[in-house]
Amino acid sequence: MRSRNIFVRFIGHVARKFRGYQEVWILPWWGSGWVAAIPLSVLDSMVLVAKLFSCCVVAAVRVIIPPTLKNMNGETVLITGAGQGLGRELALQFADLGATVICWDKDARRNKAVVDEIRKKDGDSYGFTVDVTVREQVSSLAASIRRQIADVSMIVSNAGAVSCGPLTHLKAGSIAKLIEINLLAHFWVIEAFLPGMIERRQGHIVAINSSAGLLPCPDMIPYSAAKYGLRGKSS
Repeated sequence: MRSRNIFVRFIGHVARKFRGYQEVWILPWWGSGWVAAIPLSVLDSMVLVAKLFSCCVVAAVRVIIPPTLKNMNGETVLITGAGQGLGRELALQFADLGATVICWDKDARRNKAVVDEIRKKDGDSYGFTVDVTVREQVSSLAASIRRQIADVSMIVSNAGAVSCGPLTHLKAGSIAKLIEINLLAHFWVIEAFLPGMIERRQGHIVAINSSAGLLPCPDMIPYSAAKYGLRGKSS
């Protein structure tokens, strides 16, 4: 994995150097037309092929020699947005792997249903109703969990919301709420649990993102902007 990252970084470094060379030498001589774009297009294609090839090689190696899976027995996993969708499925799967699952959701009824389902299978689970966009609620509940249950060893920051429509049709309050839940809430959750993980020198933080954080979406601008921010925070 390390050698692959070095190779990809080297290709990226060569591409950046060539772009600088193109601006200094090629464009002044050939102009900015299609002729000047040919070398860069060829180089971009080579970079893309190299990255795809390296990813395929790594994927093939992992199929032949699968990585050792982490033993979840005795681990305490906190999942935000656990009441439905991906959060619910992750909660059930972590419970099946033997972890103690702490479910956070704003919808008390759905959150309780997930906790009850885990306990019916003899799993260990706790549910809390919380609005992760409220920093004070997050920090207070995090301290309570550390005192009453256990130190959280893994966080799956999954809570989110989406709204579609032209930017000019969205109200200021709706835009602010989308940014709060899809970006700022991740900061509040990390802020509450990261110091303890650093002190114990153990822990995992997983932030669930979206393809909207990779490609712009014209009718989902606030959501896409928040997911781009989340991608930057996680990187």
